[in-house]
Amino acid sequence: DDRHLDRRLAMALEELRVLDPDIVALQEASSGLGRGGAAKRLAAGLGLRHVWAPATSRILVPPFGRLVTWLMNFAEGPAVLSRFPLSDERVWPDLPLGGTHPEKSDYRGQPIAFRRSPLRVTVSVPPPTEVKTPAYSVTLFVVHQKSGRDMGYWREREATKTVEFAKEL
Repeated sequence: DDRHLDRRLAMALEELRVLDPDIVALQEASSGLGRGGAAKRLAAGLGLRHVWAPATSRILVPPFGRLVTWLMNFAEGPAVLSRFPLSDERVWPDLPLGGTHPEKSDYRGQPIAFRRSPLRVTVSVPPPTEVKTPAYSVTLFVVHQKSGRDMGYWREREATKTVEFAKEL
């Protein structure tokens, strides 16, 4: 619902300016013609860099997801805003997680895959000028797992795979 998007973004910007964050992670950051990208608009309003990864087109049944989101002129996904440089962004759309959905699921028999891919991004933090501390980088994962009752098995697979990605760093 973008009827009040401008007002909601203005409220978020006002509060974020008070906090003056170095890094902000977002879920369900929307984008579309006429609305612009929420992550891009927030980043611009805060003077931050950003990365955004669309996830909505993977929510609906392939191949219809991309067509439906194109027709609706709408997409959403995870994002990172940062005052520091961002690099190595990566997503894993539709990555198989092993196994198939159980009989109780509307997806019964289909392979289990990420519903919304995590967004991985590396933030390069420069050394502060007032103390002798070396520069460093930190890798973030923005994760929005499958929601819904009786979907615990799916969330568990998504979490397990995300932990595997983190261990590979």
